[in-house]
Amino acid sequence: MNVVDSSISDISQRLRRGELTAVEVVEQTLARIDVTEPVIHAYEHVDREGALRRADELDRDAARGQWRGVLHGIPISVKDVFVVRGMPTTAGSGLLRNNVEDYDARL
Repeated sequence: MNVVDSSISDISQRLRRGELTAVEVVEQTLARIDVTEPVIHAYEHVDREGALRRADELDRDAARGQWRGVLHGIPISVKDVFVVRGMPTTAGSGLLRNNVEDYDARL
């Protein structure tokens, strides 16, 4: 079953049971983005390498029995108005297309 058709709860449980890896979840999510993004235009930026690198780290943590909670291994998207260190933050404005900050926004 493709994870993009599953609930977060189901994916989380499957990750915890070892039926899925975080890398598999990210790969399937990126594949769905590849299909839908040319039509939907939902993303300003997709950090593929960063997502896969983090997923691999989380899989290694899971192998050691270290879980970070129910969202362990679940990819997220961040609205383009919230600053994420090292990522472009444009707020949808061409004027900010090269804006990359060195800090994370605080909520």
